[in-house]
Amino acid sequence: MSDTDLRELERQTQRTPDDAGAWLALARAQARVGARDEALAGFYLAAALGGDLVETRAGLRALGAAASPWSHPDGDAGRSRCSPLRGPRRGEIVARAPLRDGASLIVLAEDGTITVAQPGGPLARFEGRTLSPLPTVELGPSRESWWPRAHAFPAAVAGGLVAVHDSHLHFLSRERIVSLELGEPARHLYDPIAVGDRVAILTEDRNRVDPRVSVRTLPNLEESGSFRIGSSWHVLAADSEVITVGEEGRTGERFVRLYDWTGSERGVASFDGLLTDLRLTGERLIGVAARAVEDPVQGVYGWEVSASDRRPAPLWKVRVETRGREPEVATTIDGGCRVLLSGERLRIAADGHVVWRAEGPPSIEPICDREGVLYCVEEGDPSLLRAFDPDGRELFHLSHAVHAFRPCAIDAWSRLIAVFTHDSLQGEIVAIA
Repeated sequence: MSDTDLRELERQTQRTPDDAGAWLALARAQARVGARDEALAGFYLAAALGGDLVETRAGLRALGAAASPWSHPDGDAGRSRCSPLRGPRRGEIVARAPLRDGASLIVLAEDGTITVAQPGGPLARFEGRTLSPLPTVELGPSRESWWPRAHAFPAAVAGGLVAVHDSHLHFLSRERIVSLELGEPARHLYDPIAVGDRVAILTEDRNRVDPRVSVRTLPNLEESGSFRIGSSWHVLAADSEVITVGEEGRTGERFVRLYDWTGSERGVASFDGLLTDLRLTGERLIGVAARAVEDPVQGVYGWEVSASDRRPAPLWKVRVETRGREPEVATTIDGGCRVLLSGERLRIAADGHVVWRAEGPPSIEPICDREGVLYCVEEGDPSLLRAFDPDGRELFHLSHAVHAFRPCAIDAWSRLIAVFTHDSLQGEIVAIA
């Protein structure tokens, strides 16, 4: 593939930007010359424009990428909250649609369709580019009334969508719906984690006894493995090699145990303090752990953000202080992360070095794009949706007279998909360029 040929393919996508075939041809050429980031973007856009999903899926698989750029509510099976795509830079709302209850568990199907888990179990769906409403998928009534269990928990996979609702696991494709009850109705099922054609589901009974991980194979949901774990605190993350499970010891300590997909133990990662969150990104685990209260009168708490490798051996630790809530973390493709505290933002590099700290009002809900741009919500009245470049400079902010924002995903058009909640009964889903 010569430079001249590549430039001509690029010009063809500029002349016909809605031509899925042109983007697919360009993505293949970029993959051949080693331009991985550009090839990923091209394959994802070709799929969202209606291209041949078998072809785009094969191209993405060859690059080691998932069929969807945002397959789980936290981004991917590793809960990284990091997109492989470039996000928006202008801060302009270019599409919007009403959304009942402001629900915000969102995943993107490989064809660009946006799926939103709604209270009570239904899955609202929107056309990817225009946000035009599509037919809702009903998974049946929920027996639970309190929030998490009253929602379905979706994950996008090649060829469709998997969702957990009550004690059932569902696989939804264009051709059919496969539903399977996992155990008796007294068991809880938690968020499905999907990697390739495998799905891992954490289950336990109502007394938190006998927690197990069930591994199912698509499309028919046959069980390919099942293994018992220690007492769990419901944090599951995975990639093609390992499943990481947050576990709790008899004296209340929390740690992360690594298993392969057959259930064989690969190691245990310990953290100083009470582990509250976990992200799996690349070759490392990034965890957030609570330490001793630093100032009980002022409500200042000590926390530690730390990273371990796959062995697992500790790589670095960064101690932080915050008031009132735990730190929130989004990882970056280079192995670092962005951390939001009650009055501060941090960038931590892959080696554990704190690149910068910036003071500001409390911020929540971080996600990052492939270049390390941070999108988050600054709490206040009104709340602000803000974007910061890797050096901490603001790119844009959006203010809206709503109850809350939530950035949810980055789509194939490099737009941020976000939810605006107006009140307890209504909201909006928007695309921001």
